[in-house]
Amino acid sequence: MFSIYKNLLNIPKEKIEGTNIKRKIFSKSNQKDDELLCILNCYGLNRVEIKIIDPEKRAIKETSEDFIRVFLKGALIKIKDNNPNMSLNYDYFKGTELIEQIIITNLGSIKEYDIITSKMRELLAKEISSHN
Repeated sequence: MFSIYKNLLNIPKEKIEGTNIKRKIFSKSNQKDDELLCILNCYGLNRVEIKIIDPEKRAIKETSEDFIRVFLKGALIKIKDNNPNMSLNYDYFKGTELIEQIIITNLGSIKEYDIITSKMRELLAKEISSHN
């Protein structure tokens, strides 16, 4: 099983073009229905869109300590060091400082998408625990 996953990580970028990989992150609550927190869409590594569900409730800001430490330093800066063509943009919620969508372009591999997914999951877990 591990070797299959390892092979997926090493698929050349050209073979992934035209492919959409969608991931959803849910809360881990004791309630019957887990809450959808965010949706990540990867369009052939050329574009990743991270849509924050209910941005007012998540209250993720570009300047927040957790966002900088977990997501920017933990994922994007490391990826950018190896992939200088990667770029990052934000869409904000209704004229506020709250991030509604993160758009990342020019990823180099599925492994980079996995890192982004993992750090987004970690960030959302921190945001939930800080609001409870």
